[in-house]
Amino acid sequence: MAANAQGIVFVVVWVVTCGIGLAAYSQTRWMQ
Repeated sequence: MAANAQGIVFVVVWVVTCGIGLAAYSQTRWMQ
């Protein structure tokens, strides 16, 4: 249970980080 929850949290954090990075990258590309 704890390991499963930890894995879910890790995936959520990874997806959010990827989403923020992708949004910032596409925004800077779009501004240029």
